[in-house]
Amino acid sequence: MKTIVLLLIFIIFLNPSEKSKLNNNWRKEIVGQYEGGWLYEVQIGDARNEGKNRIYVAGFDGWLIEWTYENNKWSYNYFQISEKGKDKRLICLWIGNGRNDGKNRIYASCVNGNLFEISFINGKWEKEIIFSKGFLVSVGGEILHGDTLHHIYTGGYQTALYELEYQNSKWNAKPVTKSNKRFHSRDIWAFAIGNGQNDGVKRIYCPEWGNNRIYEYSFESNKFKENKIEMKNKTVKTEIGNVMGDNRNHLFVAEKFGHIYELNYHHEKGWSKTDIQPEAKNLSRYGLCIGNGRNDGKDRLYSVAQRGSICEHNYENNKWSETTIDAISGATVDCTLGNGRNDDTIRVYVPSVDGHLYEFTYIGNK
Repeated sequence: MKTIVLLLIFIIFLNPSEKSKLNNNWRKEIVGQYEGGWLYEVQIGDARNEGKNRIYVAGFDGWLIEWTYENNKWSYNYFQISEKGKDKRLICLWIGNGRNDGKNRIYASCVNGNLFEISFINGKWEKEIIFSKGFLVSVGGEILHGDTLHHIYTGGYQTALYELEYQNSKWNAKPVTKSNKRFHSRDIWAFAIGNGQNDGVKRIYCPEWGNNRIYEYSFESNKFKENKIEMKNKTVKTEIGNVMGDNRNHLFVAEKFGHIYELNYHHEKGWSKTDIQPEAKNLSRYGLCIGNGRNDGKDRLYSVAQRGSICEHNYENNKWSETTIDAISGATVDCTLGNGRNDDTIRVYVPSVDGHLYEFTYIGNK
């Protein structure tokens, strides 16, 4: 059960960070440093339901960290989520309307197999374990059944992908994937949900850690249908977005040895695959995110590598180019984009293993 995280820790610390080389078109600021050390996934949202975004980061010590920007400065709070056992580390976060009652909550997956729901009620945070199974490393939420209801999805190392629905004041869970020994050996890592085939249907795209494939799940005829997408190398992360100027979504897959593939679905021929990172330099890219990082109306792809390098991938004039934004001191496994300061400016946020949360603002057009 511990193999995947221990191996990831070993790889990250075995490979030191690259020397910092901030791109002149970007401004870097330290949002803050958490004394507990390693920060994992980062999300931005209005989890308190106050009409204000805050930044939330999962801590490997079992704590949830909340950063708030007010009066021209950052402040942070933290709340202990997982308390028991040495496998209390938080891995993944999702912020959304999981109960379909119009209120946002935080959903956090933990190495010990617990899925937490975290609610801000009457001025304080409250937590509840809503599901427990195996070794959970991923969580997300979306409307996939053709109705208006959100469902929560979670899975992990040697743990099938499960769907959770809140109904009649309780959570119900059922496996999305086949519950047999062959499938339970799959490692559902950092999945993405979106309209990958550009047919108006949202699907789940799960990379299988340690194997060369992506699993695609679509909800059809009251059940999930599985499709395999074979890849060249071991896969670790997926992301979906429209970044190529063709008004189409593309599926992006980060592989263990640093390659990033762009996948485009053709209804006649299936999936085409393009390596947009052919000079991978054996740097595992554990984090991908898509957004309008330059605030110019165009979405781009951003990635982070195990040695702390942060890159922007831009498609223009029918070709891909890569720009290194910075190489932070301390490896990282995640990134996100959002309006963290509530000033209508999109920025890139990157947590690191030394407890820092970094903010990158594009200033090249000023």
